[in-house]
Amino acid sequence: MTTSTSVNNTSPITKILITGASGYLGQHLIASLALLGVAPSRSANNSAGKDIKNDGRHEIYCAYNSLPTFEDDLNDFLGLASDTTSRLHPSISKVVPLGNIDFSSDDYMAKIQNGCGGSVDVIVHLAALSSPGYCENNPKDAWKVNCPLELYRFSLEVGAPIIYVSTDQVYEGTKKFYVEDIDETLPVNVYGRTKLAFERVLLGKDPLLNEREMGGSEVCREHVTNFSKIASPLKNVDSNSSQRVPKSIILRSSLILGPPTPLKNGCKKGSFPSFLQFIHHRLETGQSTDYFVNEFRSVVFVEDVIDSIRHFLNNSLNGDSDDVSAEDSSSVFNMGGSTRASRVDMAMAVANYLKLDPSSINGVIRPENNGGGVPSPPDISMNVDKLAKELGRDKMHGLTYIVAMTFDSLLLQDFPPLYRYAAHKLDRSHIHTTFSASHAPKLRIKPGELVHVETWDCFHGAYFKKCDKVGQDDSTNDYLPLPIPSPEEVSVNISNWNPVTGPIFVDGAKPGDILSITIHDIRPKLHGVASNYGPGAGQLGRLVTKSCIRYFEISKDRTSVVMQCDRRGRSAHRAQNTNNSLPEIKFPCCPMLGVIGLAPKGELEISTMPAGKHGGNLDNKINTIGSTIHIPVNHPGALLSIGDMHASQGDGEICGTGVEVSGDVLLSCSITDSSEIAENEYPITETKTHWVTHGVAVEDIPRATTIASEEAALLLTKEWGFSMEDACVFLGVAGDLGLCQAIHPDKGTVIAKMSVPKIEACPRPYRRLKK
Repeated sequence: MTTSTSVNNTSPITKILITGASGYLGQHLIASLALLGVAPSRSANNSAGKDIKNDGRHEIYCAYNSLPTFEDDLNDFLGLASDTTSRLHPSISKVVPLGNIDFSSDDYMAKIQNGCGGSVDVIVHLAALSSPGYCENNPKDAWKVNCPLELYRFSLEVGAPIIYVSTDQVYEGTKKFYVEDIDETLPVNVYGRTKLAFERVLLGKDPLLNEREMGGSEVCREHVTNFSKIASPLKNVDSNSSQRVPKSIILRSSLILGPPTPLKNGCKKGSFPSFLQFIHHRLETGQSTDYFVNEFRSVVFVEDVIDSIRHFLNNSLNGDSDDVSAEDSSSVFNMGGSTRASRVDMAMAVANYLKLDPSSINGVIRPENNGGGVPSPPDISMNVDKLAKELGRDKMHGLTYIVAMTFDSLLLQDFPPLYRYAAHKLDRSHIHTTFSASHAPKLRIKPGELVHVETWDCFHGAYFKKCDKVGQDDSTNDYLPLPIPSPEEVSVNISNWNPVTGPIFVDGAKPGDILSITIHDIRPKLHGVASNYGPGAGQLGRLVTKSCIRYFEISKDRTSVVMQCDRRGRSAHRAQNTNNSLPEIKFPCCPMLGVIGLAPKGELEISTMPAGKHGGNLDNKINTIGSTIHIPVNHPGALLSIGDMHASQGDGEICGTGVEVSGDVLLSCSITDSSEIAENEYPITETKTHWVTHGVAVEDIPRATTIASEEAALLLTKEWGFSMEDACVFLGVAGDLGLCQAIHPDKGTVIAKMSVPKIEACPRPYRRLKK
């Protein structure tokens, strides 16, 4: 757990408890809230017309049972591990996993209360024994887990409303398009009965189930009687008492479908995240599979479920859940999609979208009473107009949309799940080659939002035109042999060098602020290029006899780079030496951004080739995943642009380029008012272990190193109280002076850096910068 990097510390803290956190829906919900905030701009419409803002502070408590990888996976995904940078939205103060919360045990509520400090403001209840077969064979466990009276008691004690995800299996399944406020409930199995019973607890109704709903089961009658004895005192709340029944929401969910879980190890070993992944696997492997043609559900997209929960969560946190009498205290909504779909409909939809052979799909009739197995309702499709209206939608999404969004291009190209939570995407058709306030913004974002940005390589794709198109990942095109033109075939217009994507307008940024850009991911494409400037240029200019181009192949897992010299993929030195026993030139892939900058002061227009006080072509290899770059703001909105991605680059970049490559970047921004902090002129990069100042000079390495050192000393003295003499000694014995860029064509800038270790005496560059 950690504190986010930009939080309004004057806002009250609200606590959100999520049960069933390690399940399929739980993982998606936590990831969405933690990364996008409780009320992001892309959330479901607020039908009440309130101006919901992410200016509060929220703590999320994640109760889960026994998934051993969950806490480590969650910390890794959210950037809360010790060697990563937090990705929490500014409104999220912390995310706290609460492990070993077994709702069938007697002490689960004590563990929850201890873990969340005794109280919460709202409860999102997802935990359940959701296997009808298990519930049928273990009714005692099913009743205890699916009708958690101690959780309800806790909600009353702390006044926290419960958002309860129930099930469509509370309906009998003998008609289609059930309406929640008209049609009666009549569950046919233990699972449906236990879920309906907890609905009745929240609704304050007695009995929990009537005789028809109990289905003549003596076991069920026994549990209803016992649970009613416990629940009745809780429901009979004196209207004059300070203890009032909080307004709760019941969401009767259909089968939830969507992309894999965001955490790397999923939610259960050996299982498929959702039914769509099972279908995909069976189709790809050609395994003959039976799918029912006469069992129907209103399948729902996981993102629509999250939008629904978020909507009611906002209502609760914004005071729309005023205390009312118990009988009218809850609202019930069918939560499904707009399509009434059978299992075979789902399988055919996947086959059609992915263009897979459907011959392995066998449509079969579901036998009555499920062939003597667990009773299952045949048609529990639902009318979902009430929920759509509540969310301000014309209708909920249907099966075609769900399949398309599940198997979209990002997932097929194996993008990390984090990209799914980007609030915005800016493709690399929006480019320019100068930094200037005259460029109109191409995207407007809020602080804390995740932004997916596409970038070109520094040659504007000239060496890869055949396989590197806007919005298309070259990893899906002609992987081998490399479809790369020879150097003689390429005409590189130097006026198009170093294109950057942007500008991005950041709401709230104003002159005098510091814009902090955190890089959450850099994903290079699979082919790169590097060159030298030829004889006389750079540190090896006396020894190099000709200019050259070298191609590079980046591994599909983005962990390694192999140097090549031609389109046939031959290793560079193998092609030039008769000794083929030489190992290939292979080294780690360390992606970074060469250019990151803001619009410079006044009406200046500065090429993207040099670096400066505005940032620009810093060519610092530590501007990589997990780093944050702090740059002074000169204009409203800051006008951020990025580009010049490298799959690898050495300090000094002495050949003149890195492994130049196009790719994708995931970033977020925060703002700090710099009115009371040291006024550094140049950008500062911050990592987990160091903060690094920069110095820039025109073909003057000593001057650049002096500026970088002075920038560090200025911060040590003005921010952290060092004397100048102490700063000098400390930087000499603990700092690292180096070069980012030591060569440029013609008259260019050289860039130096001073790396300062984060110690207690100077744990970050600016004292007022949020931790």
